[in-house]
Amino acid sequence: MKNSKMLLVASAITIAAASQAVIFTDPTGDVNVPGSPWPHLDITSVEVTNTDTSISFKYTVNGDLVATNWGKHLVVIRRAGAVDNTGYTLPDAWNRRASLSGGGNAFIGSWVDAPSNNQQNWTFDGTTWNQINTVSNNIQGPNMVTLTASLADLGITLGETITFDVFTTGGGGSPGNPGDTAVDSLTGASPTAWDQDITLQGLTYNVEAVPEPATMVVLGVAAAAALRRRKK
Repeated sequence: MKNSKMLLVASAITIAAASQAVIFTDPTGDVNVPGSPWPHLDITSVEVTNTDTSISFKYTVNGDLVATNWGKHLVVIRRAGAVDNTGYTLPDAWNRRASLSGGGNAFIGSWVDAPSNNQQNWTFDGTTWNQINTVSNNIQGPNMVTLTASLADLGITLGETITFDVFTTGGGGSPGNPGDTAVDSLTGASPTAWDQDITLQGLTYNVEAVPEPATMVVLGVAAAAALRRRKK
């Protein structure tokens, strides 16, 4: 009985420690820009998770992004109630040839050809994009990289639903010098030229609060007590 109770409590703590996760999948073999197939830019899935203070986007791609050692992984986000960049000169903070349908107001730009300080977090203030900080992404293997940003840095609050899309791209991109297109995205971007403008359709994700360990422990103890009563 004692062991059963401890197992329930331990399970509750484990559940609480883990953030919620939603996995979005994408077809493979849909990269069609010149020089394709470029498997390291071919998204197979993206796992989105959040804690009470951060949000993460874990890309899995169809090729070896480490060995190739080039390519950009970007996220564009629209927060409800915030001014977006619809009609603004730059479609996103890096001026890639991809814009989120309905506009965006938060952005994560990341690259793999640097060991650290290889991710930038941006927000849009109604007039211009502002870089909030530079952090490091987490390259977790030959075909996986995770971008994590503070909710506060992106202006996201717990309980809200965001619209977002993630995409891969190449180089370029500055005011007056548009960069490469969205080579692949979760919503089916499949351009046939590097300079082709793409509209990303966007997906939704609920940024929900994660139960505190103390709350889950209480529930675990209650479940253990109920189990004890049943066994009597």
